Amino acid sequence: MKRLAWVLLLAAGCTGGERNQTGDCPPDEVCSPLTPDGMHFTGVSLVGVPLLAEPKTTAVGGTQTIGLWKEQPTGEIVPLDLPFAASTDNGDALVVVAGEPNEVVITGTASGSDYLRITEADSDLLYDRYTVDADVLDHVEIVPATFETYDQATPVSFYAGDVSQRIPAARRW
Repeated sequence: MKRLAWVLLLAAGCTGGERNQTGDCPPDEVCSPLTPDGMHFTGVSLVGVPLLAEPKTTAVGGTQTIGLWKEQPTGEIVPLDLPFAASTDNGDALVVVAGEPNEVVITGTASGSDYLRITEADSDLLYDRYTVDADVLDHVEIVPATFETYDQATPVSFYAGDVSQRIPAARRW
C-alpha cells in the first residue's frame, strides 16, 4: 500500500521530468533506453504534504536535495536504481555539488533557471531532466500552506520539542 501511495502522490504532483511529462525525448537530447517513461524529481514536501514535494526554488548560496525516482512501464514509481551522472545544462543558476544512490544536492549560484540533467553514468544519454529555479533570498515570510492562518499583527515563534511537556496543562491551547 505504501508504494501505491507514492505512485498516486508523485503522479499527482508536478514532479515529472520533461521526458516523463511529454512522453518524448527532448529535441536537443539523446535519451537512454533505460528510462523510457522518464523520471520524477522530488524536493522537501511542504508541511508534510507529498503533493507539494516538487523541487522548490533554490536560494543563491543555498542548497537543495532532490530525490530521483524512476517510473516503471506499469506506472509504479521506485527510487532510481541505475548508475547516473548529474549536471546542469549551463551552470548559470545552479551547480550539482553531490550525489547519492537516488538523490543529488544542488547549490544556487545566481538568479535564473537551469535544467537538472540526469544521464547514464558513462555517457551523456539522458534519463530525464527537470527545470529548477534559483533566486536571491531577500526576506522570509510566513504564509499558510494548507488550512493554517497567519495574522501579521501577531508575533510567531517556533520551539523544537514536545510543547505539551513544557507548558502546564492550564496554559495549553
